[in-house]
Amino acid sequence: MSQKPHVSYSQLSMLFRCGEQYRRRYVEKDIRPPGIALHIGSGVDEGANDNFRQKIETHKDLPDHHIVESAVTAYEESIERSGLEVGPGKSAKDEIGEGKDQTVFLATTLASQVVGDYQPIAVQARSLIELPEATHDLLGYTDLRDDKGRVVDLKTASRVVKSAADLSLQLTAYYTAYIVDMGHEPSELRLDILKKKGKSSPKERRVVLSTQRTRRDVGVLASRINAALNVIKTGAFAPCNQDDWVCSKRWCGYADDCPYWGGQE
Repeated sequence: MSQKPHVSYSQLSMLFRCGEQYRRRYVEKDIRPPGIALHIGSGVDEGANDNFRQKIETHKDLPDHHIVESAVTAYEESIERSGLEVGPGKSAKDEIGEGKDQTVFLATTLASQVVGDYQPIAVQARSLIELPEATHDLLGYTDLRDDKGRVVDLKTASRVVKSAADLSLQLTAYYTAYIVDMGHEPSELRLDILKKKGKSSPKERRVVLSTQRTRRDVGVLASRINAALNVIKTGAFAPCNQDDWVCSKRWCGYADDCPYWGGQE
């Protein structure tokens, strides 16, 4: 077994998004409280995980109210554990209350529209992909693998970009991990997205984006990982574009004291 250090999917995602954010978080160890969206996502994820873990053996979903209660408990524990970066113009009390409402809304959609479609064989499957020519290996956790050979990434979002599944490097990593672990390709890759509370009808609250990958996509992922590891090695961390959505106080806890932030709320 490889004894090299590893880099995770989430670390790579942050590095690709903003090198300065990565440097602050993983090099300087300057850990800031996350915004409410991460806590909502953590809560809904745990509601799904709680259901799917037991379903591997029982082949039955938990009652809807159990899934919702599990999600809300995980949401509240996430805030208590990690703290909260309050958005501009809001109070912590209001933000936490609104976030709880969103968690209930999303977990209700999860219970009523999503969980019944899957019979899981693995939940949060841990995979270590050895990269022989690199300084690090790749560590990741796949949300869901089911008995139909599908690999699923569960997401919450305010809006859905139709190309998201086709462009997702995380799904490429899930595809690679599946081949390493199972010895063959998955039948399908999915982003199963729960849309946050808005004006959508009940039927529009869930969006499933299906995609596929080939071995060429694995090569693209490897090239990006190698480039990322070179950035980590050299310390040449570039900030994201100032007009990027992530370069704002709403989405970045480092904005207030970041030399590259231009004041976008």
